[in-house]
Amino acid sequence: MITVKADRDLFGRLLIVANARQINLREVLSYELSPVPCSLVKNDGSLRKATKSDLVSVLEQGINAPARLPVPAEGVVHIVDGVAFIQVYKSTGTSTFGEPASRYLTIIVAQHSSNNCSVVHLVFDQY
Repeated sequence: MITVKADRDLFGRLLIVANARQINLREVLSYELSPVPCSLVKNDGSLRKATKSDLVSVLEQGINAPARLPVPAEGVVHIVDGVAFIQVYKSTGTSTFGEPASRYLTIIVAQHSSNNCSVVHLVFDQY
């Protein structure tokens, strides 16, 4: 009952303002009238709790994907996460910038030369 009265009072105020300021009320009411989206909070203002695994299970419904993708006959492009790669293969004991660079190049070429790989992109998302 309290919510209905609050909504009625809000709608009445909006009508008065719309008439006084020549505002299209239909356009105003096309937007959400709460400070936070109702998809994030409940009616009492508390946050809705959800886990990522629930979302993933909903997104994966109806998707039929093979467990392993087939290897194409033509060349393959591999994308390597540069930051993760450097964290795995640490550059301890090096004295110049060239030493870890040549070591990393040797590792990348060895890892990707045997699986029909024609291009390797080493991508860094941080400096």
